[in-house]
Amino acid sequence: MLRRMFNSCANVTKSHKIGFKIILVENGDAIYGQQIAAEYSDRLTINYINEPELGLVCARNAAIEAFLKTDCDWMASLDDDGAVLEGWLNAYLHAIELYPDAKAFAGPTPQIEMASASPWFQRKKSRDHKLGGVEWDASTANALFHRSLFDETGPGLRFDPRFNLSGGEDTRLFRQLKHLDIPVLWVPDAIILEKTDETRGKFANRFRRATQFSQNRGKIAILEHGIVLGLILNLGTSLLSLINAGLQLPAGLLTALVKQNLGQQIFSNGMRMFAQALGRLKAVFRPLGGYYMETDGK
Repeated sequence: MLRRMFNSCANVTKSHKIGFKIILVENGDAIYGQQIAAEYSDRLTINYINEPELGLVCARNAAIEAFLKTDCDWMASLDDDGAVLEGWLNAYLHAIELYPDAKAFAGPTPQIEMASASPWFQRKKSRDHKLGGVEWDASTANALFHRSLFDETGPGLRFDPRFNLSGGEDTRLFRQLKHLDIPVLWVPDAIILEKTDETRGKFANRFRRATQFSQNRGKIAILEHGIVLGLILNLGTSLLSLINAGLQLPAGLLTALVKQNLGQQIFSNGMRMFAQALGRLKAVFRPLGGYYMETDGK
């Protein structure tokens, strides 16, 4: 995956105005990252860092600290399971020129679906915003931040360590931007394709991932609104989601007897609702899980 990402970065269309550098953070044991980075030394400027403490937040915050030691104004965040399209960088540069006061941008990350992926728990459709639209529900798999957001003279933002192994740290950060009234602007042409391994497309894995995602959202609601109101909101969301799941799951199975594709879509929506209901309940009664204790991919 890492080689695929580096190959795409080497082929990206660069503006003459930009100096393009990569910070690679290998999280956990230092196994292969530095060796692979060395393979691209003639094509890319890569600063390799090993962050031994396991967790997404540890890795992302290590990247921020390394970024602040550079003279760069903007930091893009990417995951190693993606591949940037040629026009990705220039799309962001164009957006910066159009919106000179903006401090945060995000772009789409459509996934290349594996043939073995379960049709009974389909991925949610990607966003379809226009350039400059505000998107609070973005992802650090494809985002761009101005250094003033992290600098001590500004908000001094960092990823929340409470979400280190569960995920949801990016959702928490974008929610903090919303409370600071700092909009995240959508850039539809800044595209990163995701191609993950087959395990992520399996029904059980998608259900587990969706449940963890919902639990993260529930914990964020408690942090934002306090324990009492947060519990009420989570229980209410769980109840409504459970009702929707109870309607959509049998409707999807029945529809699939006549129109399989449509039935599978309805059933998938029902499964997302059921995962959301379970995740919000877990947010009330259980600590955050450790979904990212393990890594995947080749």
